[in-house]
Amino acid sequence: MNRSFKPKLTLILLVGLAGFTGAAQPDEADEKRKTRAKASMANLATVLDICAVTTSFYVSLETLNDHGVSPGNPHYDYLSHEGGTYVIRPTRGLFQPERRDLLVGFNKWDGPYASYQRPNTQTEPGLYDIGSPLDPWGTPYLFFMSPGLVRGDPGAVTQKFYGDLFDVYTVVSLGPDFVMSSDDLVRPFGGAVTETVLSSIQGSGVTTDTINFFANPGDVIAIRGYNFGPTQGDSQIFFGPALLDMIMA
Repeated sequence: MNRSFKPKLTLILLVGLAGFTGAAQPDEADEKRKTRAKASMANLATVLDICAVTTSFYVSLETLNDHGVSPGNPHYDYLSHEGGTYVIRPTRGLFQPERRDLLVGFNKWDGPYASYQRPNTQTEPGLYDIGSPLDPWGTPYLFFMSPGLVRGDPGAVTQKFYGDLFDVYTVVSLGPDFVMSSDDLVRPFGGAVTETVLSSIQGSGVTTDTINFFANPGDVIAIRGYNFGPTQGDSQIFFGPALLDMIMA
């Protein structure tokens, strides 16, 4: 009886070990992706800072690998397209209203500051700016300023995903699901915005198209931003021709 029982016991044990090993494999692979993503995010933060030192501006992630001239660059990744690229003044945290030619002037472009392989970049519109680098899960890294998400293609800041949650410049990977969740990776860097900046408007009647905010007459709204000052003074806020009554909170 003992001889016939032992093989059965051994067989059950081997099946259990095989199941345990198989269950651990996805976790191990995911940890490796996280390690690679963190290293890439640290590198992106470093080269963004280098770009800001050499040119006086931050640029979108898709722009960091530009050579400055069109040969050798995809059509969507061309530093001088339409006379220049949209740039961000670090102290303000917003895009300058006009494109800037970084190939001329005192603080000229000294890039490329990064090197992206074509299969590892965003090639279709939708998720993020075309030409942006992808994380190990195949979705783009995101670049946030204090007022919101950097969108280099239109030269605009949006409230998508984390909105104006971050107080400093931040690179984010949304992980395997590309939604805000506990598996997101966050890399803050750079300094805080030091100029007065409006970042968002909140209230029960406020709507947004992710760039602009809309409210109805009589709505009570909360205005979020940076460096408004510690006390109420003589500040006034205009929305079009209308002057708002403002209470500092």
